[in-house]
Amino acid sequence: MSDKSIPKHSSALIIIMFCLLQVASAQKQFNVTIKLDSSLIAKKLRFQYDSGKTIVFLGDSVYKSETVVVQGNYFSKFASLDVIYINKDGAPYFGSYLVGDKPAQINLGYKSNDYQSLTHTSLINAVDTYDTTYNKFYHELVKYNKKQNLETWKFVQLHKDSLNRNDSLKTLYYKMVNETEQRTLNFLRRYPDNYLAFWYYKTNIAQRILNNQPGRASLKWHLDYLQNTFSRDIKQSFEASELMRVFQLRIAPLKVGEAAPPFKIKTLDNTILNLTNLKGRYVLVDFWATWCGPCLREIPYVKSLRKKYPEQKLTIIGISADKKLNHMIKGVKDNQMNWSQYFDKDSDLSRLYGVHSYPSYFLIDPAGKIIYRSDEIKSYTIDLDKILSKELM
Repeated sequence: MSDKSIPKHSSALIIIMFCLLQVASAQKQFNVTIKLDSSLIAKKLRFQYDSGKTIVFLGDSVYKSETVVVQGNYFSKFASLDVIYINKDGAPYFGSYLVGDKPAQINLGYKSNDYQSLTHTSLINAVDTYDTTYNKFYHELVKYNKKQNLETWKFVQLHKDSLNRNDSLKTLYYKMVNETEQRTLNFLRRYPDNYLAFWYYKTNIAQRILNNQPGRASLKWHLDYLQNTFSRDIKQSFEASELMRVFQLRIAPLKVGEAAPPFKIKTLDNTILNLTNLKGRYVLVDFWATWCGPCLREIPYVKSLRKKYPEQKLTIIGISADKKLNHMIKGVKDNQMNWSQYFDKDSDLSRLYGVHSYPSYFLIDPAGKIIYRSDEIKSYTIDLDKILSKELM
């Protein structure tokens, strides 16, 4: 087995017109056959992949036998497939692979190791992103950070029983992690044309930054880093363009008084909704999900708005961030959500509106301008009530 470091698995340019009924970027398909050796129990495996737009979690239908077939659509240069295995002690083991549109095969295995990495005996049309034998960039990165990674690993092993409870130890740990990350950022500058270097930045650094509610200064720094580190070809790729757009929308989010980005969608009941055609009435766009506790608690409030204001005055559109359509359908039915609903499978609308927390509300006036957007801190229901009463009563 090749030497591997401990990977950190993780789990505004507004386009003029946005149409969800047509795929603007080239959508491709991948198909991977995964052959499991006797060391693996199929039902203890989990699969997910990054399509270039969003993380897609694959359901139980793939777990059938010693041969698992995983397939899906993607928009980036490669689909990034993650395999997670829970061993008998409850410890997670990981495998991460880049696959393209050629049929791929992974002969997968498991053997206990300090890096908690899954093994493989062969790969066809697939790349193990953390395999230092075949990934030369990652091999050099492991050597470059070997001392720092080893020190961090020893620190975690020494304090693993108290690390999460001791603030001083956590501060030291994060200091070590941040110092290694800064070394990595400097190292990546040596590989402006290397797609695997960009992939590593996006997967292990950028996503972590975005998930931790960064401030504008941090976002600006990373946008500048992305724009000045990687080559023109990489920056023009779908995934790099999307990442820059996410940074830009976090830095300069949509504001009250700005025009609402137009969209055209097909709702659950097969109705075509075009935001441009809704001018002349107020539109409330509600970003929600069944996995979001606060969203579920706010459903009665949205139902009260639907009851209070007629459709001719106020159109309500629910945009679901659920990963599985059946979860959304069940949520809509169980909660009797009697307003238009859209399954935002690839997070297109969430990205278009710069939404990264749920629930999020946008109220659009008859002229197509945003006159209210919810704030994570303030009581959005009180403010929204005041605006609706003023505008519609």
